[in-house]
Amino acid sequence: MSLSAVHHALREPESFAVAWAADPPAEPGLLGLGARDLPVFVGLLATASAGVGAYAAALHAHAGLGSMLLHGGSAVAAAGVAWSATLPSLYVMGSLLGSRLATRSLLLAAMVTVSFGGIAMLASLPVLWFFELCLPYGWTRLLVALITFAGVGVSMKDVFSRVMAALEGPRIVHHLWLFLLTVVGAELFFVVGVFDLI
Repeated sequence: MSLSAVHHALREPESFAVAWAADPPAEPGLLGLGARDLPVFVGLLATASAGVGAYAAALHAHAGLGSMLLHGGSAVAAAGVAWSATLPSLYVMGSLLGSRLATRSLLLAAMVTVSFGGIAMLASLPVLWFFELCLPYGWTRLLVALITFAGVGVSMKDVFSRVMAALEGPRIVHHLWLFLLTVVGAELFFVVGVFDLI
């Protein structure tokens, strides 16, 4: 059930989010989540973490296994902190600007977005490996990483905007949250050394 739900969420995020919002749990718990919601959230979290961790690890493969594990774990932690720290602002800003979207639906939209970003990071690995084989220099790694992160960010913006528009129509708060997530996430990636490649 959860694997098919994650697959549906990544293939058709808008229709999945609308169906999810229309089928609330019978006995909602914390944040309006039900027992059947947890496996879906864990699946989406796993794909997001796997993508970010694998890309950061591959980015530091030239420095050995220890560096790969350190930077892969650090990148996952930084992304998780950025998402967790900025998510309340999406709810607060949305509420102040008139949004009545359920917390459960908001969480799903944010989870689908970062999960899609993780999958996009995994899809970018062959590009990184190609440049690593052809031009194994620090400046090349940094340039490829920055372009990849920018491209993934644009993809995430598209997914999140489409999902939120399907749920409640387009709002400026959606763009504000993505900007905040990008700034905080980039800063944390620099702090933990993901981009220390030169």
